[in-house]
Amino acid sequence: MIQVPVVAGLTLCEQMTIRTGGGGRMSLEGIFHARRFSQYPTPWQSFTVYGALTAGVGEGVLKLTITRLGTNDTIYTYQRWYAHPPERLVPVNLEIRVKTCAFPAPGRYLISLFFDNELASERTLLIL
Repeated sequence: MIQVPVVAGLTLCEQMTIRTGGGGRMSLEGIFHARRFSQYPTPWQSFTVYGALTAGVGEGVLKLTITRLGTNDTIYTYQRWYAHPPERLVPVNLEIRVKTCAFPAPGRYLISLFFDNELASERTLLIL
């Protein structure tokens, strides 16, 4: 059983980089809120979904979905086992690398993060 962590929003970016020589500093590169394409369905896309998690307890299934609003078609699903560290109030950097997602048409898409099927956070992505 897992206590759903508090998610300080979901950020979309090209990649997350951890610098090994400078105390493990992390950078989010290429942050975006929308993407523009000239053809649909789009070619396979890859990007990173980042969230800072706190106050979670236990372990369970972490799941990320991308759903086309208007049709409710799920176009991408990622899931894995997740164990929250015992230090509940220390933020945990969550990085989910989306690797093979094609957008079928322009419009709004909902990106949702679940822990054991309980919604923890969501945000929209505009595809133009």
